[in-house]
Amino acid sequence: MKTDIGFVCGILEIESEVYKRNFDEAVEKKKKDIEVVQKTYIAGTPKHKSELEAVEQEFSKTISQLQKDFATTGANAIRELRDLEMQRVQTVDETKLSKIKAIKDIPLTKLELEALVQKFGIKGDYWSSRLIQTIADNNGISDFEIESSFDTKMSVLNQLEQQMDKIIRYYPSDIYSKEGALVRHGYLTERILQNAKDIYGGKMRYESDEKLEERAYLTILSRHGDIEKGFAIQNALRNAKGEVRNLLLCRLAKAVKNKRISDFAVELSGNKEEIEDFKNGKARAYIHARDEVERIMKATKKETIDRILEINSENEFMPQLVEKAKKKSGHLRELMESKDVEEQDSDKEEQQEKTADDYYKEIYDGNFRTKQEKVVIV
Repeated sequence: MKTDIGFVCGILEIESEVYKRNFDEAVEKKKKDIEVVQKTYIAGTPKHKSELEAVEQEFSKTISQLQKDFATTGANAIRELRDLEMQRVQTVDETKLSKIKAIKDIPLTKLELEALVQKFGIKGDYWSSRLIQTIADNNGISDFEIESSFDTKMSVLNQLEQQMDKIIRYYPSDIYSKEGALVRHGYLTERILQNAKDIYGGKMRYESDEKLEERAYLTILSRHGDIEKGFAIQNALRNAKGEVRNLLLCRLAKAVKNKRISDFAVELSGNKEEIEDFKNGKARAYIHARDEVERIMKATKKETIDRILEINSENEFMPQLVEKAKKKSGHLRELMESKDVEEQDSDKEEQQEKTADDYYKEIYDGNFRTKQEKVVIV
Protein backbone atom coordinates (compact mmCIF):
# COMPACT_ATOMS: atom_id res chain seq x y z
CA MET A 1 0.00 0.00 0.00
CA LYS A 2 1.32 3.42 -0.96
CA THR A 3 1.72 5.69 2.04
CA ASP A 4 2.34 9.39 1.56
CA ILE A 5 0.93 12.70 2.79
CA GLY A 6 -1.75 12.69 0.08
CA PHE A 7 -2.95 9.24 1.17
CA VAL A 8 -3.01 10.26 4.85
CA CYS A 9 -4.92 13.47 4.12
CA GLY A 10 -7.39 11.54 1.98
CA ILE A 11 -8.01 9.04 4.77
CA LEU A 12 -8.50 11.79 7.37
CA GLU A 13 -10.84 13.81 5.16
CA ILE A 14 -13.06 10.82 4.34
CA GLU A 15 -13.06 9.35 7.82
CA SER A 16 -13.83 12.68 9.50
CA GLU A 17 -16.86 13.23 7.23
CA VAL A 18 -18.05 9.64 7.78
CA TYR A 19 -17.63 10.07 11.55
CA LYS A 20 -19.64 13.32 11.61
CA ARG A 21 -22.38 11.90 9.42
CA ASN A 22 -22.71 8.72 11.48
CA PHE A 23 -22.61 10.74 14.68
CA ASP A 24 -25.47 12.94 13.46
CA GLU A 25 -27.45 9.87 12.41
CA ALA A 26 -26.91 8.31 15.84
CA VAL A 27 -28.19 11.49 17.50
CA GLU A 28 -31.30 11.48 15.31
CA LYS A 29 -31.91 7.81 16.08
CA LYS A 30 -31.61 8.50 19.79
CA LYS A 31 -34.19 11.29 19.55
CA LYS A 32 -36.65 9.02 17.71
CA ASP A 33 -36.10 6.17 20.17
CA ILE A 34 -36.77 8.50 23.08
CA GLU A 35 -39.99 9.70 21.41
CA VAL A 36 -41.12 6.09 21.05
CA VAL A 37 -40.41 5.40 24.71
CA GLN A 38 -42.25 8.56 25.78
CA LYS A 39 -45.32 7.58 23.76
CA THR A 40 -45.26 3.92 24.79
CA TYR A 41 -44.61 4.02 28.54
CA ILE A 42 -45.94 6.10 31.41
CA ALA A 43 -43.40 8.67 32.56
CA GLY A 44 -41.72 7.85 35.85
CA THR A 45 -42.52 4.13 35.83
CA PRO A 46 -39.69 1.61 36.19
CA LYS A 47 -40.21 0.38 32.60
CA HIS A 48 -40.06 3.97 31.31
CA LYS A 49 -36.78 4.57 33.12
CA SER A 50 -35.23 1.28 32.04
CA GLU A 51 -36.13 1.87 28.39
CA LEU A 52 -34.62 5.37 28.47
CA GLU A 53 -31.47 3.93 30.04
CA ALA A 54 -31.34 1.30 27.30
CA VAL A 55 -31.59 4.00 24.60
CA GLU A 56 -28.79 5.96 26.27
CA GLN A 57 -26.59 2.88 26.58
CA GLU A 58 -27.12 1.98 22.94
CA PHE A 59 -26.27 5.55 21.90
CA SER A 60 -23.11 5.60 24.04
CA LYS A 61 -22.03 2.24 22.62
CA THR A 62 -22.58 3.45 19.06
CA ILE A 63 -20.63 6.68 19.61
CA SER A 64 -17.81 4.84 21.35
CA GLN A 65 -17.46 2.49 18.37
CA LEU A 66 -17.54 5.42 15.90
CA GLN A 67 -14.82 7.19 17.86
CA LYS A 68 -12.73 4.04 18.01
CA ASP A 69 -13.04 3.38 14.27
CA PHE A 70 -12.17 6.97 13.34
CA ALA A 71 -9.24 7.19 15.76
CA THR A 72 -7.82 3.80 14.78
CA THR A 73 -8.00 4.37 11.02
CA GLY A 74 -6.56 7.90 11.21
CA ALA A 75 -3.86 7.07 13.75
CA ASN A 76 -2.73 4.01 11.78
CA ALA A 77 -2.33 6.05 8.57
CA ILE A 78 -0.34 8.73 10.40
CA ARG A 79 1.82 6.17 12.21
CA GLU A 80 2.70 4.39 8.96
CA LEU A 81 3.86 7.64 7.40
CA ARG A 82 5.86 8.54 10.52
CA ASP A 83 7.59 5.16 10.39
CA LEU A 84 8.34 5.58 6.69
CA GLU A 85 9.87 9.02 7.22
CA MET A 86 11.93 7.70 10.14
CA GLN A 87 13.32 4.95 7.89
CA ARG A 88 14.26 7.52 5.25
CA VAL A 89 16.12 9.65 7.79
CA GLN A 90 17.96 6.60 9.09
CA THR A 91 19.05 5.59 5.56
CA VAL A 92 22.23 7.25 4.25
CA ASP A 93 23.49 6.74 0.70
CA GLU A 94 27.12 7.64 1.33
CA THR A 95 28.18 7.20 -2.30
CA LYS A 96 25.56 9.60 -3.61
CA LEU A 97 26.23 12.11 -0.83
CA SER A 98 29.97 12.12 -1.50
CA LYS A 99 29.39 12.86 -5.20
CA ILE A 100 27.06 15.77 -4.41
CA LYS A 101 29.46 17.11 -1.76
CA ALA A 102 32.21 17.20 -4.39
CA ILE A 103 30.51 20.17 -6.10
CA LYS A 104 28.74 21.80 -3.12
CA ASP A 105 31.17 24.75 -2.96
CA ILE A 106 31.00 25.51 -6.67
CA PRO A 107 28.61 28.35 -7.62
CA LEU A 108 25.66 26.82 -9.46
CA THR A 109 22.73 28.14 -11.44
CA LYS A 110 19.19 26.82 -11.10
CA LEU A 111 19.45 24.93 -14.39
CA GLU A 112 22.71 23.31 -13.32
CA LEU A 113 21.16 22.27 -10.03
CA GLU A 114 18.11 20.83 -11.77
CA ALA A 115 20.41 18.85 -14.06
CA LEU A 116 22.24 17.55 -10.99
CA VAL A 117 18.99 16.45 -9.37
CA GLN A 118 17.95 14.68 -12.56
CA LYS A 119 21.31 12.93 -12.74
CA PHE A 120 21.30 11.58 -9.19
CA GLY A 121 17.57 10.91 -8.88
CA ILE A 122 17.37 12.11 -5.31
CA LYS A 123 13.60 11.73 -4.94
CA GLY A 124 13.03 9.54 -1.90
CA ASP A 125 16.60 10.09 -0.66
CA TYR A 126 16.20 12.32 2.41
CA TRP A 127 19.82 13.37 3.00
CA SER A 128 20.62 13.96 -0.66
CA SER A 129 17.52 16.16 -0.87
CA ARG A 130 18.59 18.14 2.18
CA LEU A 131 22.09 18.64 0.77
CA ILE A 132 20.69 19.82 -2.58
CA GLN A 133 18.43 22.27 -0.74
CA THR A 134 21.44 23.63 1.16
CA ILE A 135 23.32 24.10 -2.11
CA ALA A 136 20.30 25.95 -3.53
CA ASP A 137 20.17 28.23 -0.47
CA ASN A 138 23.89 28.95 -0.69
CA ASN A 139 23.47 29.97 -4.32
CA GLY A 140 20.49 32.22 -3.65
CA ILE A 141 18.08 29.95 -5.52
CA SER A 142 14.86 30.62 -3.62
CA ASP A 143 12.28 28.80 -5.75
CA PHE A 144 14.01 25.42 -5.84
CA GLU A 145 11.87 22.97 -3.86
CA ILE A 146 12.99 19.49 -2.84
CA GLU A 147 11.21 18.56 0.39
CA SER A 148 10.64 19.80 3.91
CA SER A 149 12.80 18.81 6.86
CA PHE A 150 11.97 15.84 9.08
CA ASP A 151 10.98 18.21 11.91
CA THR A 152 8.55 20.08 9.66
CA LYS A 153 6.97 16.84 8.47
CA MET A 154 6.54 15.55 12.01
CA SER A 155 4.98 18.86 13.02
CA VAL A 156 2.45 18.60 10.17
CA LEU A 157 1.51 15.04 11.16
CA ASN A 158 1.21 16.04 14.82
CA GLN A 159 -1.15 18.88 13.94
CA LEU A 160 -3.32 16.61 11.80
CA GLU A 161 -3.49 14.08 14.63
CA GLN A 162 -4.42 16.83 17.11
CA GLN A 163 -7.23 18.01 14.86
CA MET A 164 -8.54 14.46 14.56
CA ASP A 165 -8.46 14.10 18.36
CA LYS A 166 -10.35 17.38 18.80
CA ILE A 167 -13.09 16.29 16.41
CA ILE A 168 -13.50 13.09 18.40
CA ARG A 169 -13.46 14.97 21.69
CA TYR A 170 -15.65 17.98 20.88
CA TYR A 171 -18.04 16.99 18.11
CA PRO A 172 -20.90 17.95 17.82
CA SER A 173 -20.16 21.65 17.80
CA ASP A 174 -23.37 22.80 19.48
CA ILE A 175 -22.32 21.21 22.77
CA TYR A 176 -18.92 22.93 22.99
CA SER A 177 -19.39 26.51 21.84
CA LYS A 178 -15.71 27.46 22.19
CA GLU A 179 -14.54 24.78 19.78
CA GLY A 180 -17.78 24.73 17.83
CA ALA A 181 -16.90 26.42 14.55
CA LEU A 182 -13.48 24.82 14.35
CA VAL A 183 -14.79 21.32 15.03
CA ARG A 184 -17.38 21.54 12.28
CA HIS A 185 -15.70 23.78 9.72
CA GLY A 186 -12.04 24.34 10.73
CA TYR A 187 -10.49 20.93 11.31
CA LEU A 188 -9.42 18.51 8.56
CA THR A 189 -11.16 20.60 5.92
CA GLU A 190 -10.12 20.60 2.27
CA ARG A 191 -8.16 23.85 2.68
CA ILE A 192 -6.40 22.70 5.86
CA LEU A 193 -5.45 19.38 4.30
CA GLN A 194 -4.17 21.05 1.13
CA ASN A 195 -1.99 23.35 3.22
CA ALA A 196 -0.68 20.32 5.09
CA LYS A 197 0.24 18.62 1.81
CA ASP A 198 1.94 21.77 0.50
CA ILE A 199 3.99 22.31 3.67
CA TYR A 200 4.88 18.63 3.93
CA GLY A 201 6.03 18.61 0.30
CA GLY A 202 8.08 21.80 0.63
CA LYS A 203 5.75 23.91 -1.54
CA MET A 204 5.06 26.62 1.06
CA ARG A 205 8.61 27.54 1.93
CA TYR A 206 8.39 31.31 2.19
CA GLU A 207 11.13 33.78 3.05
CA SER A 208 10.98 37.53 2.76
CA ASP A 209 12.87 39.42 0.06
CA GLU A 210 15.11 40.90 2.74
CA LYS A 211 16.01 37.49 4.13
CA LEU A 212 16.80 36.06 0.69
CA GLU A 213 18.92 39.10 -0.18
CA GLU A 214 20.85 38.91 3.07
CA ARG A 215 21.62 35.22 2.57
CA ALA A 216 22.89 35.86 -0.95
CA TYR A 217 25.05 38.78 0.23
CA LEU A 218 26.57 36.83 3.14
CA THR A 219 27.32 33.95 0.75
CA ILE A 220 29.28 36.37 -1.44
CA LEU A 221 31.23 37.75 1.51
CA SER A 222 32.07 34.24 2.71
CA ARG A 223 34.02 33.48 -0.48
CA HIS A 224 37.81 33.68 -0.29
CA GLY A 225 39.62 35.86 -2.79
CA ASP A 226 38.40 38.14 -5.55
CA ILE A 227 37.96 35.39 -8.11
CA GLU A 228 35.58 33.36 -5.94
CA LYS A 229 33.74 36.52 -4.90
CA GLY A 230 33.37 37.51 -8.55
CA PHE A 231 31.80 34.19 -9.48
CA ALA A 232 29.59 34.36 -6.38
CA ILE A 233 28.34 37.84 -7.37
CA GLN A 234 27.63 36.68 -10.91
CA ASN A 235 25.71 33.63 -9.69
CA ALA A 236 23.77 35.48 -7.01
CA LEU A 237 22.57 38.17 -9.42
CA ARG A 238 21.70 35.59 -12.05
CA ASN A 239 19.49 33.66 -9.62
CA ALA A 240 17.98 36.63 -7.78
CA LYS A 241 14.67 37.93 -9.10
CA GLY A 242 12.60 41.08 -8.67
CA GLU A 243 12.99 42.92 -5.38
CA VAL A 244 15.61 40.49 -4.12
CA ARG A 245 17.84 41.44 -7.03
CA ASN A 246 17.36 45.18 -6.50
CA LEU A 247 18.07 44.86 -2.78
CA LEU A 248 21.20 42.85 -3.52
CA LEU A 249 22.41 45.44 -6.03
CA CYS A 250 21.91 48.14 -3.38
CA ARG A 251 23.93 46.13 -0.88
CA LEU A 252 26.69 45.37 -3.38
CA ALA A 253 26.91 49.03 -4.38
CA LYS A 254 27.40 49.99 -0.75
CA ALA A 255 29.93 47.20 -0.20
CA VAL A 256 31.98 48.33 -3.21
CA LYS A 257 31.85 51.93 -2.01
CA ASN A 258 33.06 50.86 1.45
CA LYS A 259 35.74 48.60 -0.07
CA ARG A 260 34.28 45.41 1.43
CA ILE A 261 34.19 44.03 -2.11
CA SER A 262 36.93 44.97 -4.55
CA ASP A 263 36.42 46.55 -7.94
CA PHE A 264 38.32 43.61 -9.43
CA ALA A 265 35.76 41.11 -8.03
CA VAL A 266 32.95 43.22 -9.51
CA GLU A 267 34.69 43.30 -12.90
CA LEU A 268 35.11 39.53 -12.85
CA SER A 269 31.40 39.11 -12.15
CA GLY A 270 30.45 40.83 -15.39
CA ASN A 271 27.98 43.07 -13.53
CA LYS A 272 30.19 46.13 -13.07
CA GLU A 273 28.03 48.60 -15.03
CA GLU A 274 24.86 47.59 -13.22
CA ILE A 275 26.46 47.81 -9.78
CA GLU A 276 28.04 51.15 -10.71
CA ASP A 277 24.61 52.49 -11.69
CA PHE A 278 23.29 51.61 -8.26
CA LYS A 279 26.35 53.09 -6.58
CA ASN A 280 25.86 56.34 -8.47
CA GLY A 281 22.21 56.95 -7.65
CA LYS A 282 19.93 54.03 -8.46
CA ALA A 283 20.33 52.55 -4.98
CA ARG A 284 19.21 55.82 -3.41
CA ALA A 285 16.23 56.00 -5.78
CA TYR A 286 15.23 52.42 -5.08
CA ILE A 287 15.41 52.75 -1.29
CA HIS A 288 13.45 56.01 -1.53
CA ALA A 289 10.80 54.26 -3.65
CA ARG A 290 10.44 51.52 -1.06
CA ASP A 291 9.95 54.12 1.67
CA GLU A 292 7.35 55.95 -0.40
CA VAL A 293 5.43 52.74 -1.09
CA GLU A 294 5.40 52.07 2.65
CA ARG A 295 3.75 55.49 3.06
CA ILE A 296 1.24 54.60 0.36
CA MET A 297 0.33 51.36 2.13
CA LYS A 298 -0.38 53.29 5.33
CA ALA A 299 -2.46 55.96 3.57
CA THR A 300 -6.20 56.10 4.23
CA LYS A 301 -7.14 58.57 1.49
CA LYS A 302 -6.79 58.29 -2.25
CA GLU A 303 -5.68 61.94 -2.42
CA THR A 304 -2.63 61.11 -0.29
CA ILE A 305 -1.69 58.24 -2.58
CA ASP A 306 -2.13 60.37 -5.70
CA ARG A 307 0.09 63.09 -4.24
CA ILE A 308 2.87 60.61 -3.39
CA LEU A 309 2.69 59.08 -6.86
CA GLU A 310 2.81 62.50 -8.52
CA ILE A 311 5.88 63.58 -6.52
CA ASN A 312 7.67 60.33 -7.42
CA SER A 313 6.46 60.06 -11.02
CA GLU A 314 10.03 60.05 -12.38
CA ASN A 315 11.25 57.28 -10.07
CA GLU A 316 11.61 54.21 -12.30
CA PHE A 317 11.11 51.79 -9.40
CA MET A 318 7.75 53.13 -8.24
CA PRO A 319 5.39 51.39 -10.74
CA GLN A 320 6.72 47.90 -10.04
CA LEU A 321 6.73 48.39 -6.26
CA VAL A 322 3.23 49.86 -6.29
CA GLU A 323 1.87 46.94 -8.32
CA LYS A 324 3.44 44.51 -5.89
CA ALA A 325 1.91 46.41 -2.96
CA LYS A 326 -1.52 46.30 -4.62
CA LYS A 327 -1.30 42.53 -4.99
CA LYS A 328 -0.32 42.25 -1.35
CA SER A 329 -3.03 44.55 0.02
CA GLY A 330 -6.63 44.27 -1.09
CA HIS A 331 -7.47 47.45 0.81
CA LEU A 332 -4.82 49.42 -1.06
CA ARG A 333 -5.97 48.02 -4.39
CA GLU A 334 -9.57 48.99 -3.66
CA LEU A 335 -8.53 52.46 -2.50
CA MET A 336 -6.37 53.16 -5.54
CA GLU A 337 -8.92 51.89 -8.04
CA SER A 338 -11.83 53.78 -6.50
CA LYS A 339 -12.99 57.03 -8.06
CA ASP A 340 -13.40 60.22 -6.07
CA VAL A 341 -16.60 62.27 -6.07
CA GLU A 342 -15.46 64.68 -8.78
CA GLU A 343 -14.53 61.81 -11.12
CA GLN A 344 -17.90 60.16 -10.53
CA ASP A 345 -19.77 63.44 -11.22
CA SER A 346 -17.70 63.91 -14.38
CA ASP A 347 -18.61 60.41 -15.52
CA LYS A 348 -22.29 61.09 -14.89
CA GLU A 349 -22.19 64.33 -16.90
CA GLU A 350 -20.38 62.56 -19.72
CA GLN A 351 -22.97 59.79 -19.72
CA GLN A 352 -25.82 62.33 -19.71
CA GLU A 353 -24.27 64.19 -22.63
CA LYS A 354 -23.81 60.95 -24.50
CA THR A 355 -27.41 59.96 -23.83
CA ALA A 356 -28.70 63.32 -25.04
CA ASP A 357 -26.59 63.07 -28.18
CA ASP A 358 -28.04 59.65 -28.83
CA TYR A 359 -31.57 61.00 -28.44
CA TYR A 360 -30.97 63.92 -30.80
CA LYS A 361 -29.47 61.53 -33.30
CA GLU A 362 -32.58 59.42 -33.14
CA ILE A 363 -34.72 62.54 -33.70
CA TYR A 364 -32.72 63.49 -36.75
CA ASP A 365 -32.98 59.92 -38.03
CA GLY A 366 -36.76 60.10 -37.70
CA ASN A 367 -37.02 57.42 -35.02
CA PHE A 368 -39.35 59.45 -32.76
CA ARG A 369 -42.86 59.26 -34.12
CA THR A 370 -45.03 60.44 -31.22
CA LYS A 371 -45.50 63.81 -29.59
CA GLN A 372 -45.02 62.26 -26.16
CA GLU A 373 -41.59 60.91 -27.06
CA LYS A 374 -40.50 64.34 -28.30
CA VAL A 375 -41.68 65.97 -25.09
CA VAL A 376 -39.58 63.53 -23.05
CA ILE A 377 -36.49 64.58 -24.92
CA VAL A 378 -37.11 68.25 -24.28
